[in-house]
Amino acid sequence: MPEVLGNFFSKYYKQPRSIILAIIFAIGIIIYIFLKVSNITFAIILTLVIISILIFYIIDTIKYNSIPVANEFSETSVLIRIYAKTKEEYEDIKFKLVEEFKQYLSINEKNEVIYIPYHLMDKYKFTDDESIIKLLKKTNCIFLATIKTKSEDIKDDTQYITEINLGLIHPIYEKRISTLFQKEFYMLGSSTNRLEYTKKDKMTTLETTAKRLSYICQYILGRAYFLNGNLKKAGEICDKLYNVLYSETSKKQTENALKKATTLLCYDIHIGLSRVENMKEDKNLDRVEEELKIANHFVKDTYEYNLFMASCIFLKDRDIKKSKEYLNICKQNKTSDNNGEWRYSIAFLSAYEGESEGKVIYKYMQALKKEYHNIGELIYFIEDVCQKEEKNMLKFALFILYLEINDYQVAKKLLQEYLKSENKTMLEEGTINRLKSRYGSQVIKKIINF
Repeated sequence: MPEVLGNFFSKYYKQPRSIILAIIFAIGIIIYIFLKVSNITFAIILTLVIISILIFYIIDTIKYNSIPVANEFSETSVLIRIYAKTKEEYEDIKFKLVEEFKQYLSINEKNEVIYIPYHLMDKYKFTDDESIIKLLKKTNCIFLATIKTKSEDIKDDTQYITEINLGLIHPIYEKRISTLFQKEFYMLGSSTNRLEYTKKDKMTTLETTAKRLSYICQYILGRAYFLNGNLKKAGEICDKLYNVLYSETSKKQTENALKKATTLLCYDIHIGLSRVENMKEDKNLDRVEEELKIANHFVKDTYEYNLFMASCIFLKDRDIKKSKEYLNICKQNKTSDNNGEWRYSIAFLSAYEGESEGKVIYKYMQALKKEYHNIGELIYFIEDVCQKEEKNMLKFALFILYLEINDYQVAKKLLQEYLKSENKTMLEEGTINRLKSRYGSQVIKKIINF
């Protein structure tokens, strides 16, 4: 009988269905107590003890069968699944690989690494995206890493094979972004997909792998923040990772690929931070310039950097000469044929300097051959300058741009103001011909015939 009870206990102990059995068993004992114990006070005490034990068992069983959940305020938590032949191997990987990984990842109160317990692995071994997304939501984690390890005894040693699958599926991101993450994980984590080592090399191999995994995860977390618009947090993560990567002497292919990816991401982050600051009403131009120079540290003399610096230097110091130097670099950039923004800046500076009507209309017609992503931004920029400085040729520039967006009423008003300030009654013939060529004779006749 004791052996039967022992087998029954070991089979069902802490299993979810054992709660029902425990309740039935407790009810049976309580009934037995009240039938056999004549002292009612003692019977009640025994009953309370049984109920307390039952409640403790139910709570303990529920906790035992519940997956851990990251703190609700967690920002970058990682969920780990470890498949191992035995619990001993599970614990070995957990402490020799994952705990090292945690140290390199710089875990704090807002960043956690949580594990699916060994006894729950079978329940959470699914691989389909829908189930993984639900699992990540349930655990408050941003991505999942699956580690599979197996071992085989060989002569005087043990051979281990460990496979690591880094898969990021964050519930708040679009499918396109998730796909991008998957590709980057595969590319950067390819050298850690399959590890073969012996017991002798185990510690060194796992420590090195943990470090590499932490770098990859830091990069992916930085990109996740970047794509989610949290540029400040992305910068904190990626700038730190960049410094760590370039302070090491490793020349391994994976590190080189990761260095390149991190460098480009740092550039994008700081260009983004300069854009954000530049869009503010009370923008800090020193901060804009600082972010641009930081970006230039990561990737030198890009088209984007020189274009933004031209604008920043103009706004800060009205340094036309320096702005033109940056724009000339843009012109020489191999992407300049596909990017027309520099042409609009050249045309603007021509109008700002008060060059002739013929030169200004020529430069704007050249610029307008290339589509600009938002003419409204240009108009707002020029109008802001006009409010601070009396530059009549800028009104002529605005006249052209309002024609471009088909706001003929405002264009006509600006033309009148321009001509009055120039003490002219009509535009130059060459200017009229250029306008007719782009906007049509009927439109131009309506506007210039007051």
